[in-house]
Amino acid sequence: MKSKIVFSLVCAFFCASFLFSGCSSNLNSMCEDNISDIRYNYFWGETDNYYVSFSSGLRESPYELNGVSEEKVEFGIVTISPKTSASNLSLRYVLKINETEYAGNFEESPYDSTYAGDIGVLIDSSSSVSVTISDGSVEETSSLVCESLNFNVQAQDVLDIALENISQEALDLINGQNFEVYIKIVADITGVIDNKYWLVMILGQDSESLTLLINPNTGECEAKKV
Repeated sequence: MKSKIVFSLVCAFFCASFLFSGCSSNLNSMCEDNISDIRYNYFWGETDNYYVSFSSGLRESPYELNGVSEEKVEFGIVTISPKTSASNLSLRYVLKINETEYAGNFEESPYDSTYAGDIGVLIDSSSSVSVTISDGSVEETSSLVCESLNFNVQAQDVLDIALENISQEALDLINGQNFEVYIKIVADITGVIDNKYWLVMILGQDSESLTLLINPNTGECEAKKV
């Protein structure tokens, strides 16, 4: 009789574990299917007059924070921040990735004092990247270093870590509505703040959201807003 009770308890334990694992796996799969923006790398450098960064990945098109995930396209964004007040807004870039060059005009950000251009390409983190910036009279070139290459936690691992911290909250938010997921690298382009973080946000169509900051070296969730 005792052996039957023990056997029943063990079976119940394994069934519960199976159901929980299945639920967790299904949650991860749903979130992966609804990623609207994922950044795979972060390159950084500077010239005499500019701080420079480059990041590439996949994002939805059209890009809207509306809780609905659309089809994804490749992107590669080069961003600069002038070290002094910019007197010339006609800034142009030549971005060299390995042996291929991409050229275009920077556009001023409506949110801060940076300028950015998108080459529409996802690159490998081991690529050689340099940026030449021209204001029409002076050219400056910077070779960029891929700082995310040394992260212990890479883009493909971040979602799993995030969901380990907010699995129930995520299920509650997702329940019965459309949603989308954003996975970004948060970094200070000026280099004054050395710390970098993975940011994971789950946004519902009702505008409710969950946001986490994950340390890319330890994998620890250092902050979350639920």
